[in-house]
Amino acid sequence: MAGNHGAVVDRIRALSAEWLAALCTLHEGDLERPLAYPWSEPRPLRLAIAWANGELMKKIAGIGHVRHLFSAAHARRAR
Repeated sequence: MAGNHGAVVDRIRALSAEWLAALCTLHEGDLERPLAYPWSEPRPLRLAIAWANGELMKKIAGIGHVRHLFSAAHARRAR
């Protein structure tokens, strides 16, 4: 995902909208459907979605952290 800051933000927002749209197509019965991946024993799809959401939050938090560090380093150099 190379590009300038605006392009990256736009891409993240687009991916977020796609993820939300995909989740909105699910019905309650779909959420209870057994799914084996990423576990050895099948569990309800809702647990995989919760796991994926947690992973996505960690990645976005990491991106925010790096952006904050980059901004702080850039501000120091500008002094």
